[in-house]
Amino acid sequence: MVKLLILACTALLLSINHVIADDTTTPFTKITEKPVTWKSEKTWTDKITAAPVRCPAGYYLEGTSTCKQCGRNTYSLEGSSSCTPCPDGKVSGAGAKSADACKEATCPGKKAACPEGKGCFDLWQQCDGKPNCPDGSDEAPELCEGQFCPEGTKRCPDDSRCCGAKSFCDGRPNCDDGSDEDPLFCGEYQCPAGMAKCGGGLKCIDTWRFCDGRNDCKDGSDEDPEFCSGYVCQGKRMKCDDGLQCVLMQRICEGRATCKDNSLTPEEDFCQGDEFNVDNSGSTSSGSSSSSGSSGGWSKFCKAGKYKEGKKCLTCPENTYSLAKATSCTPCPDDKVSPAGSKSENACDYAPCSAGDYMTESGCQQCGENTYSGAGASSCTSCPSGKVSSAGSTAQSDCYYAPCSAGNYMTSNGCRQCAANTYSGAGASSCTSCPSGKVSSAGSTAQSDCYYAPCSAGNYMTESGCQQMWREHLQWCWSIIVYKLS
Repeated sequence: MVKLLILACTALLLSINHVIADDTTTPFTKITEKPVTWKSEKTWTDKITAAPVRCPAGYYLEGTSTCKQCGRNTYSLEGSSSCTPCPDGKVSGAGAKSADACKEATCPGKKAACPEGKGCFDLWQQCDGKPNCPDGSDEAPELCEGQFCPEGTKRCPDDSRCCGAKSFCDGRPNCDDGSDEDPLFCGEYQCPAGMAKCGGGLKCIDTWRFCDGRNDCKDGSDEDPEFCSGYVCQGKRMKCDDGLQCVLMQRICEGRATCKDNSLTPEEDFCQGDEFNVDNSGSTSSGSSSSSGSSGGWSKFCKAGKYKEGKKCLTCPENTYSLAKATSCTPCPDDKVSPAGSKSENACDYAPCSAGDYMTESGCQQCGENTYSGAGASSCTSCPSGKVSSAGSTAQSDCYYAPCSAGNYMTSNGCRQCAANTYSGAGASSCTSCPSGKVSSAGSTAQSDCYYAPCSAGNYMTESGCQQMWREHLQWCWSIIVYKLS
């Protein structure tokens, strides 16, 4: 039996020497042709692939690795590859994260929102032949043909569209076929309130344009001396000494209007102090009787920017305004401010935005993610390439590199991929080397991605690495021989 064991071990040694001498023909080389499976269920022949990029809500994936912010009036959920438009009539800021961020488009006063929620326009501009919405939807045929015209407008005689009531018979064609200036039509047309026809009966002009020193009617009838000598000035206007020209009193006091006869100047008594005289009938005068021919009584009123309290004219405080003849001051619209003594609503404006916000037509809005702004900004500035920031950031210093994904690490210039034979988890600032003797592909994300390199011929893989085959087998053989001999 001992002799048989010695012969077997000798034959094994001869086979191993043959393997070492020529590893291309021995059957033992087939060991490296089959994947070696470990507890991780990975083999040394596996290819290491990077984890797919998943964009946060409010962003979309462009290509295979770039997340970009969704634009205005769209939104996206986490992991989206595209942005979803807000429903019709709703709008959102850039980077909206859900459909809940889409809000109803609101427009102030007598304005309407474009069907796509992209802007506002005056109601009288609907179906006026001039697109006011980006897509021209306010002039769509299905909206305009045969539909009721908005307040302040009238339908053209050819039923093509709506035009402002004051644009009919004004001397300028506004309807497609010019029917709004047709003599037959204008001869019977009734001018809207605040307007009257010229002597020829075909053109309508504002009543305050009569006897203003400029011809507005082609036949000059609005400045005819015989007509103007008996004309009562409209609104806050007064007659010059020639009794023919009406001038807005405020413009006289401000030096922006003059009489042709040079009879009125800013040095007039009615331009001094806080008060001016107004005829109760609507005309104004510098004397105790109306030069316009009106016989109404005279009262003292406060100028614009002031209000009457008892017998005094007091200045309106900040964030309010008043027109002439006011007995109280009117607050500015919500969120708007004005200096003391403001004379009209036009003086009310939005206060400069604080840092992190920017000015829009509807007031201050917060800057979106990945942007920032300083105080008083009218727009937001994007963070430098590769950096992100929270919404409402106030300076570039608020921009930072987003935490790196697994397989990468943070540097002063952003994320970089881990080199071969190293790995990192998400948010790492450095890469960790694989255990001694193990290797990994670049961009590996965990220690389990590290593996022993394939063994060379004449060796085989163990849990602790490659081992030479002949030493282990000789040790086994001689241990059996020693056991049998003992």
